[in-house]
Order: sequence, then C-alpha cells, then structure tokens
Amino acid sequence: MGATQQLTDQKEEVQKLTGWAKEVLESLTKLVEVQKDNKHQIAELLEEKARSAVQQVRRDAEASQWIVELQDAHEASENALREQKSKYEELPASSSAAQREAG
Repeated sequence: MGATQQLTDQKEEVQKLTGWAKEVLESLTKLVEVQKDNKHQIAELLEEKARSAVQQVRRDAEASQWIVELQDAHEASENALREQKSKYEELPASSSAAQREAG
C-alpha cells in the first residue's frame, strides 16, 4: 500500500507541476505577444521621430537659405549706399551748394 500511495502522490505532484508549467507557458506566450506589439509601437514612434527630424532639417535649411539671401541683399544695399555716398562726396563744393539752394 505504501508504494501505491507514493505513486499517487507523485502523480498528483506531476499534475500540479504540469498545470504550473502550462500557466508559465501561457504567461510567456502573452509576454511575447506584448513585446511584439511594443516593438511595433516603438518602431512606429522611431519612424515618426525620424520623419519629424527630417522635416526640421529641411525647415532649418530653408531658414538658412533665407538668412544667406537676406545677408546678401543687406550687403548689396550697403555697397550701393557706399557708392552713392562716395559719388555725393566727389561732387564739387560749388555744385553741392548750388544743389542745396535749388533744393
């Protein structure tokens, strides 16, 4: 009878362990599914961030181009102003006085 009881106890223990192993397997399966879903979400977020970064770089490049164009225009206007000043300063004094009287 002792051997039969021992076999029964071992059978119950095996059934408990089998049940526990099934629960662990189910939990691991769910965890893997969640990880796959998270991986997909992370990939989407990274892709969105990459797109956003590319757009920002493009906006920055456009802004830089505008800055360069504005600087060039400013420099050209300063050069034109210097030329006009230089021409004015080259006028004879009597001509300047005559212009002031006429003006």
